Amino acid sequence: TIAVKGTGETMVYKYEPSTNTLTKLFSLQGEPTCLFTDYNGVVLVSTTKAIFAFQLTNATQPYQIYNFSANDIGFDKVSQQILIASGNQIYRGNVNGASATVYHQEIKDILQVEAVHNR
Repeated sequence: TIAVKGTGETMVYKYEPSTNTLTKLFSLQGEPTCLFTDYNGVVLVSTTKAIFAFQLTNATQPYQIYNFSANDIGFDKVSQQILIASGNQIYRGNVNGASATVYHQEIKDILQVEAVHNR
């Protein structure tokens, strides 16, 4: 999945490496800020207007899940939750089932970020 900046919009394409082709899926309001695909094939696209979700496997139309923009989106495999960085805050949520419902769980002010790797 590729998000391309248009004039005031984000155009989302599916890339097929075996044929080296791009297929336009849809356009979203606002310019792209980040794109994230979780382990279940749910794609989250953040634009300057909102965060949208859709299932890549069945080409569903995207729907808005948050009315703010994300700087970055990640996935915590331990808690099975998504982490959304927006401004100086981190939002924790979840992507549930085929409907890709994301709920807001908590907000924390970012004071310090530390990465720990266990072996």
